[in-house]
Amino acid sequence: MRNGIMISLHEKPRVKRRKYAPGDGTPRQRSVLLGCVGLCAVLVFVLPANHSDDDAAPDQATTPVPARPYPKPHTHVQTARPAALFREESIVVPPLPPIEDVVRSSFSTPEELNARVETLLKYFDQSGAAEYPAAYKALLSHREDLIRRLPGLIAKHEGNALIYLAKAAAELNASNALPALINRLGDSSQGVLSAGKALVEAIDSFSEPEARKFILNAMSGSNGTPRNALWHALGPRLTDEQLALALKITASGGPECFDAAEVLTRYATTFERSSVLRTKIQELLEGKKGDARLALILAAAGMDSAAVNSWLQIFLYDSDLKVRQIVVQALGRSPDYKPIVIDLIKSDAEPDLRKAAVRVLGAHQDDAVLALMIDLLNDDALQREAHCVLVRANNAKDLGWFDFVWKEWLASGGARAALATRSKESGNY
Repeated sequence: MRNGIMISLHEKPRVKRRKYAPGDGTPRQRSVLLGCVGLCAVLVFVLPANHSDDDAAPDQATTPVPARPYPKPHTHVQTARPAALFREESIVVPPLPPIEDVVRSSFSTPEELNARVETLLKYFDQSGAAEYPAAYKALLSHREDLIRRLPGLIAKHEGNALIYLAKAAAELNASNALPALINRLGDSSQGVLSAGKALVEAIDSFSEPEARKFILNAMSGSNGTPRNALWHALGPRLTDEQLALALKITASGGPECFDAAEVLTRYATTFERSSVLRTKIQELLEGKKGDARLALILAAAGMDSAAVNSWLQIFLYDSDLKVRQIVVQALGRSPDYKPIVIDLIKSDAEPDLRKAAVRVLGAHQDDAVLALMIDLLNDDALQREAHCVLVRANNAKDLGWFDFVWKEWLASGGARAALATRSKESGNY
């Protein structure tokens, strides 16, 4: 009722929605289907026409372009390579015959001898090291022919073959190969650089003035000899002039002073040489500092212990820690100075010096040293080094970090038993 007037409401009857046949679909469905068809037509017919080839002929510019087929999945097509590459890949190095067959083979002509020598040289680059001795022995069996052929062989070979050719030249005293050896050192290829030490050793083995002069010039840096090859090869055969130059380079404190010091050490292989060099080093040490002083003491530390250890002992408490470490390592190698090194481990305050002393004493592995190592397991600064010494003494068998376990091992003869086991195994080997 509104304003006193009653309004009657008459509702219209509900009209049922028309049902469409399943094949016709609703108007909305039909419109969507027609839109999809139209979009497909655009994609198929319109887009290909807009992307026609740019290089089409002028008379074909107005010609309708047919629709392109759906592109096939991309497949990798291997590009053809030159025939030369296939030829290189097809090269197969034939396996070498057993070295015993080559050694037993006979020859009757120079051509057969040359082929035999070339075959033997292949074993140094194409076989295992186990066959090197047999190949080298067979190579030396052609002494006269090999001496005559050495210059040409040295000029063309590299790597291990060149190393053994240089060794043969030195062993056979083939002075005719000296020019070839010197010329080869000027080659900077990797195969020659790897043989540099052997080439310098071969040149140094000759007593000819040309060889002596070459080595002297190489030490002074006036020729192109590789420095590493030079310093690692020199030593036992130094002449007086070369020895004086090596001492001068060592005392200079320059970049090669430590390399020259190692040469002096390799030269002083006898008590007499060590005594003479110790006197000269004592004279050169006056007023020296830094690397020069360190290099001279390093050279002396590697000489005959009977000739230098009593003199080196005065540097045991030097102000330079590096000098002290060098001296401790030199003294520790001698059983006579073992008590001094043990006292230093117990009393010195420098941890790095004590570690160096522990490492050098570990080589002795007697009961006194091993007992000290067991005690040092309780020393925080040295327990790791001491533990390594004990494990090595027990044939790499680790018994842990507790000192009482190692004391039982030592009391039961563990160190001696381990040494006997190592001796037995090395004898069986």
